[in-house]
Amino acid sequence: MAGETILVVEDEQIVARDLQNRLKRIGYEVPVTVDSGAAAIQQTGARRPDLVLMDVMLKGDMLGTEAADEIRRQFNIPVVYLTAYSDRTTLEQAKISEPFGFVIKPFEERELQTTLEMALYRHQMEQERDRLKEQLVQAQKLEAVGHLTAGVSHNFNNALNVIMGNIDLALMVAPDNLKRYLEKAKQASRDAADIVDGLLMFCRERAMAKEPFNLSEMAQQVVQLSQPAFDRKVEIAVEGVDERYMVYGDAVQLKQAILNMCINARDAMAELPEDIDRVPRLVLRVEGVDAQPQEDKNATPEPHVKLSIMDNGIGMDEAAMQHLFEPFFTTKAVDKGTGLGLASAYGIVKEHAGWITCDSQPGEGAAFHIYLPLTETEARPKAPEATSEIPGGSETILIVEDEDLVRETAKEILEIYGYQVLTGVDGEDGLSVYRQNRGQINLVLLDLSMPKMSGTEVLRKIRAEDRKADV
Repeated sequence: MAGETILVVEDEQIVARDLQNRLKRIGYEVPVTVDSGAAAIQQTGARRPDLVLMDVMLKGDMLGTEAADEIRRQFNIPVVYLTAYSDRTTLEQAKISEPFGFVIKPFEERELQTTLEMALYRHQMEQERDRLKEQLVQAQKLEAVGHLTAGVSHNFNNALNVIMGNIDLALMVAPDNLKRYLEKAKQASRDAADIVDGLLMFCRERAMAKEPFNLSEMAQQVVQLSQPAFDRKVEIAVEGVDERYMVYGDAVQLKQAILNMCINARDAMAELPEDIDRVPRLVLRVEGVDAQPQEDKNATPEPHVKLSIMDNGIGMDEAAMQHLFEPFFTTKAVDKGTGLGLASAYGIVKEHAGWITCDSQPGEGAAFHIYLPLTETEARPKAPEATSEIPGGSETILIVEDEDLVRETAKEILEIYGYQVLTGVDGEDGLSVYRQNRGQINLVLLDLSMPKMSGTEVLRKIRAEDRKADV
């Protein structure tokens, strides 16, 4: 393990010089020696050595044990004591500062090396233990978020359905000068639904739903969605909008991945020193490229769509870039991020047969490049707006839904289009209404989560009684 930096704290100049020579001979770096507790604390903060070799008795008013206690508390750097006293009183006093070992003078070089190696190894293991403990805490938080999201999303989506349904109703009768405001409200409701869908995806509560879509259009949507979260002085641009840049995938998942990366860029630009004369700028650039899959450099290059997310923030060094996509790795403060954003984005892109690369230097910003296979399939046509001509009907539909507002809104919309509508307020009531009107019901709209009897149970009973029923 030799090669680590050791700070020697010894008030006897000859002993300090001897220790420095011995440690260098073993293979350690010893840039400086100091002779007091105050100097030891100051040099530890300035140099951040891997270990401090500390004499118990030092010059000045501060004992080595007191200095070691401060070093442990402030810097979490291991301390090994040097002492010429092996009596119980000295050892008991030294134990209070939780040292990583003792070397009793005089000592053999092998004894010194063994003690230092064991101390460094123990400290490494403790750091690993703390890291794993933090990961466990973060995983538990994520699991709790998953349970909370799954529980809240049903009620939240019910509320959104009511909002969007009533907006559709309003669009049918609103004068032209009000329709654009209603359309904006409807789009905001869709965005809110996508956010919930993204949370469910992140917590693995929703399966992937792939379809072709235009990546440059998605980049524009992400910018519109994230812009309110950016400082107004940040310039945001989308380059390379082209209808040919089609990919096949789960639009909600990929939108969440790109949004996470944009938020990371925002945080990187927010950390720029105030005295830097630089306008913060985020650019999303989409372009078609021929690229080789990252894991197979011998493969023939194939058409891909490349989305670059580029900022001029604080950038990263090589050490940080090596761990970018590891779960729970983050350069942010504890209360500023979990280290899951890039790991999640990487996993989503991998699930879409793509990959992510990064170019960055400290102080020069960062550029993340997402590569996704190009598809020639056209995007699925958008659903018609409420103001479009939608054919109605005269059939009878049974709506079984326990939320009053959701049920009444759906009933009102269907009745406007000419349908006859029956309703059930829960599973048991819905099944009773179905049995009473079995001969005239053409379709059943059924909520899955209801009191008394779940939608699945209602469906099973209807199927048992009428295998031709449309539910």
